[in-house]
Amino acid sequence: DRFVDWMRAVVRVLQSAISSVDFYKRATKELAELIGLDSTLVLELRDGEWTIVADYDRAPHGSSRDERVLQSNVLDQILAEKRTFWEVPKPSALAMQTVEENEATVAAPVLDRNGEVIGALYGTRRVLPGAIVHESINKMEAMLVETMAQGISAGRMRVEHERAAAEAQIRFEQFFTPELSQYLATSPDLLNFRDAEVTLLFCDIRQFSRISEALGPGATMDWMRDVMGSMA
Repeated sequence: DRFVDWMRAVVRVLQSAISSVDFYKRATKELAELIGLDSTLVLELRDGEWTIVADYDRAPHGSSRDERVLQSNVLDQILAEKRTFWEVPKPSALAMQTVEENEATVAAPVLDRNGEVIGALYGTRRVLPGAIVHESINKMEAMLVETMAQGISAGRMRVEHERAAAEAQIRFEQFFTPELSQYLATSPDLLNFRDAEVTLLFCDIRQFSRISEALGPGATMDWMRDVMGSMA
């Protein structure tokens, strides 16, 4: 039942990708609540530096973004091997009778369409003195973090694809009919450079300058869109 709950959470995160910010926020909250992490972050790798783009703390006294200490060795391993890593406090640290809390850390890579690391899903859990080390982060929980990170990768690529397609269609609709614009947006290979035998149709609109001056920019663009649609 717990595993089913985990998978449902992954599906909810994937379905919530309205924008990258909303998507990341949903992922961090779902992950923290599901497996009891105290803090979860989505990190992006920008010019070799890790930057926090979304975070969630279950405890209201969680550290601010500026005060967080990221485990660089875990993140370095992610960059080197492109897989999930987790680290738990050493038994010697937990055996010390202090009120200080240690943290167990887990992190999974977020990959782009080429399989390169562009970010990470990062979580921590506070481990009190005297706790059992292997219970601080277990393999099953690490696998869920990895699954959620893969969901973030897929959702990010989907959002980027939809944004690029929408931008391309807007550009095309300035000159072509909606039907042709949609066709060009979904078939970008048609715009690649290549050698081919072609037939060209040149069309010079009579008295274009005078008419466009009378119509104004908005009506002129509508007029040109109709002309280009008919020609196409």
